[in-house]
Amino acid sequence: MILLFTPHPPVLRWQRVGPGCRLGERGECDAAGCEPVLHRAAGAGALEAVGYLLLHGGEAVAEEVRRLGPEDLPGLAATVPYLPEANDLTLAAVRAGLAVVPAIDHFLLCDTAFFSALPAEASQYAIPIRLRRRGLRRFGACGVWHRWAWEQVRHRGRGEISRVLSVYLGNGTNLAAIRDGGPVETTVGFTGLEGIPSATGCGDLDPMIPLHLRASGMTFAEISRLLGRGSGFGGLLGKPCSLRRLLTEETDPAVHEVRELYLYSLCKHAGSLIAALGGIDAVAVVGEEGDLCERVAGLLAGWISPVRRAEPGPASGELQSLAFSGKRNQILAEQIRRAQSRGGHHDG
Repeated sequence: MILLFTPHPPVLRWQRVGPGCRLGERGECDAAGCEPVLHRAAGAGALEAVGYLLLHGGEAVAEEVRRLGPEDLPGLAATVPYLPEANDLTLAAVRAGLAVVPAIDHFLLCDTAFFSALPAEASQYAIPIRLRRRGLRRFGACGVWHRWAWEQVRHRGRGEISRVLSVYLGNGTNLAAIRDGGPVETTVGFTGLEGIPSATGCGDLDPMIPLHLRASGMTFAEISRLLGRGSGFGGLLGKPCSLRRLLTEETDPAVHEVRELYLYSLCKHAGSLIAALGGIDAVAVVGEEGDLCERVAGLLAGWISPVRRAEPGPASGELQSLAFSGKRNQILAEQIRRAQSRGGHHDG
């Protein structure tokens, strides 16, 4: 059995994953509640490993999966400033796990590590180099999903595929341009707020707007909450709105307007990533809600295919439009199993 901890501020979500990556008991706890969860899992027997999802590894974590020991705690603590609420929860879980069950395998799974190899022209902002040296760069997000999308395309697509537009649908939407298994570009920047608007996040924004809000009297904490939790679909509508409702609501004209904004942003970003790839062989849309993945895959194929057919030069084959649904904790458990078989490390 594998025990997984994933941060979901203000709580940690945990789940047991059995043989064959079968999902088992799950729940939530705060940072102080990790030890009882670990004791119960160890007491149930057959605990083989504990996995911890780190949402933002900054420049300290470049491996997608790595074995953990006490010597790794200082490096993990160095990632907390990148995403304080979430990373602090992961750090608390790791400390508890190493203390309660030190004799079993512990693995860190990092959601930004897939993008550590982004080309310099894609990862850098046009800011003074001294700030870049402090770690202010584009880190991407949801690398676990984008790695899985590439693997699914390679296993289940038709023929040779080199250039993939990977689309993750979840609490937000983010895209990755992948060539031969490596990242070329992504819509996410220093944090997950950059890119396509989400249910609560603003997406791309003129960087002077936060300064304007600060000058108008808002505190930094208020601005952070506004842009990260009070904007996006819900902010535009004045009430909560999930991606599912946004894509399926047919009667509310206000939702229709927000949907058009979302689809415009999706199309615009998809076009820029395809340009960065120099063309495209396949679109892969992944997430936990299969029907939404299929809907978005169809929309993207409808936009992209006519453009590809209109391009001069020899045809490069039919665009493959693929949708794959999965459970994140199963994917994480698969990564851990793979890392165990390889001796503890996996960097793609």
